[in-house]
Amino acid sequence: MVKIGLLATLFGPYQGLGEDGVRGAKLALEEHKAQNPESDIEFSIKSTDATPLATISALEEAYKEGIRLFVGPLSGNEALALRQFARRHPECTFVNGASGSQPVFSPAENFFMFNATGAQLMSGLGRYCYETLGYRKIATIGEAYSFPFAQIGGFAYDFVQSGGAIEKYSWCALGTQDYSTIIDEIPINVDAVYSSLGGTDGIHFIQQFQEKRSDTPLIAGSIFGDQSLLTFVTEHAKALTGVISASSHADDLNTPEAIHFRELYRKAYPQDGFYTPSFFAVYYYINTKALLLALQEVGTDETQLQEKLKHLRFKSPIGEIYLNHHRIAVIDTFINEIRQNEDGHLYTHLIKRVEKTTNTLGMDDETYLNVGKFSKDTMPTSTTNM
Repeated sequence: MVKIGLLATLFGPYQGLGEDGVRGAKLALEEHKAQNPESDIEFSIKSTDATPLATISALEEAYKEGIRLFVGPLSGNEALALRQFARRHPECTFVNGASGSQPVFSPAENFFMFNATGAQLMSGLGRYCYETLGYRKIATIGEAYSFPFAQIGGFAYDFVQSGGAIEKYSWCALGTQDYSTIIDEIPINVDAVYSSLGGTDGIHFIQQFQEKRSDTPLIAGSIFGDQSLLTFVTEHAKALTGVISASSHADDLNTPEAIHFRELYRKAYPQDGFYTPSFFAVYYYINTKALLLALQEVGTDETQLQEKLKHLRFKSPIGEIYLNHHRIAVIDTFINEIRQNEDGHLYTHLIKRVEKTTNTLGMDDETYLNVGKFSKDTMPTSTTNM
């Protein structure tokens, strides 16, 4: 029996996101077993609450059980903690779940990320907002941890480079319920507000934002414009219809692989799943699939397995995926528009595909390092509150 430790956020404000991540991982394993009936691979699911402390606790528990293969985690700060654990345990192999923190060329050698970083996911969105939508001044809001830093930094860099200005960066804690003060402090002269909030944070925000600033357009980060949020806010369909977002997938992507994955998901989860697979289901599926493909070819020897993962190429629901020399995916990303169908479901409609994006945002390594890592105190300039 080969056990994979599956790290998923099953407590706290990201619980629903973690549950859909598990759904995606299970689909990958079920598909693998259907193609390989002799397979003896099983998951050992370890729950976290999106905090580094809970992630390390889950990792240590799994390690004591003899588990040396891992998929996860979900959230950015969790991945930063996991990388530290991975460096101490080179005998283990770690494949990401859905986390999108922005590592700056110091990842663990045994950590592989078959998905985009938060900043990478924003490729082209800032320019689209400036050139196509005509926005010139924008305010942003996000939780103060690594994934929103990457998302907002990536968006802002693209927007500022295009000629726009960020009038205000607003930050909140994960699990915030009252956004009234933050909304009141958004400058009245902005053309739009960009939100990277997700889970229950995003749900609380959209409800309160509509009460106070319903006349201000929104721009959606990857998980603000995702089924893990859209499923629960259909009463705000009028406000969200037409909102532009960027992500690693679109709900109506019509490739054979995307259609097949949606069909698998809906058949497997007709009651407890979302209208279409979320960002988290897609990424957990892809990362799990990568590990299973490598195991199928070379087995569990960590040296051979890790070498295979470095050079793996495969088709996924969002296109062909492979890793660059940082062991992070070179991947297509999508600029989407939120729409509502005849049944009342909100979904993301593909309006532009950005091909072969990289974690360095298309720059060479030296230029990217000079831009620096995005954080609360190091966001792109051309703002009025820096």
